[in-house]
Amino acid sequence: MTHSFPIIFDPNREAPERTSPASIVVTPLDSFTRRMIQGPITAKLRDWGNKARRSASGHLVFERLTAGKTYTVEVDAERAGYFQPKPYNITVRADQKDPVPDAGRILTLTLRPDRVSDGEALIVRGEVVDASGERVAGQVLDAKVKLATETQVRPGALTFSTQTNARGNFAMRMRPPPVSLSTTPKFPLLVDVSFEIAGTEVWSGKVRDFTTLILDTAIVVP
Repeated sequence: MTHSFPIIFDPNREAPERTSPASIVVTPLDSFTRRMIQGPITAKLRDWGNKARRSASGHLVFERLTAGKTYTVEVDAERAGYFQPKPYNITVRADQKDPVPDAGRILTLTLRPDRVSDGEALIVRGEVVDASGERVAGQVLDAKVKLATETQVRPGALTFSTQTNARGNFAMRMRPPPVSLSTTPKFPLLVDVSFEIAGTEVWSGKVRDFTTLILDTAIVVP
């Protein structure tokens, strides 16, 4: 039997392209959980107006851009409760038909202190001021953790970081290092925490896992 028109399942027909080639792929991850952020995050290209399409898996995708051209990507994470990341440049690969890791960009975002939920992790809240007592906005803090029963931070141990908001407030989310159940640890674990600013220790103390410690004195920038 012959047909004068194409049939849908004709094996001789070329399969139509289902999606447009992805020129730039932005993957927004939570800096603490390392999971894809599913909140209302958007992205656009500066000076061009192109807006990213949000894929079903949560990626922000720009399609059919000029190969070899460099674009400035601006991400809006405010409505999702994250600090605004700085715009960044990325050059579109010449071969857009074969997506590769460098065609995308892992974008790690930090949750604002007002959106951090007490009880979700080991949390320390406080504020940062300068030598004159003025609150410091946008100050980055790094944290190191170890079990209170350990004498030093393990080599290669996880570190955590956050930054202050416009009022100088911060909420550091952390987790204790892995433990061996053979040592029958007491839960919740007691953890030694130390904060650093630009490599200088500015605070240290003990905190139990899944509790929130609110510092009664401000951290001073060294």
